Amino acid sequence: MIHAGALTAALLAAVGVVAVPATRASADEAGGGAMAPVQDYEIAIRSEFAQFEADGTIEAYETFIARHPDHPLAEEAKRRIETLRRKGEAK
Repeated sequence: MIHAGALTAALLAAVGVVAVPATRASADEAGGGAMAPVQDYEIAIRSEFAQFEADGTIEAYETFIARHPDHPLAEEAKRRIETLRRKGEAK
């Protein structure tokens, strides 16, 4: 079984967010471990969406959908793909 903290750290690493090592005291307070706990998984997903949004390509939105097919922003990504296809403005 994968620990939720490890999964979150892997997701953040995939989107370019670097975890900052915690002090021993804060690690002890957080229940152990070498890194401070990630504040919010949702923040990581929205940050990733913003990066793909800045790219603005069909490929970027398709990547987001592949990574997060059940997230509400996947529906927004689908709408944006359709808009890009209709306008013929894919980068």
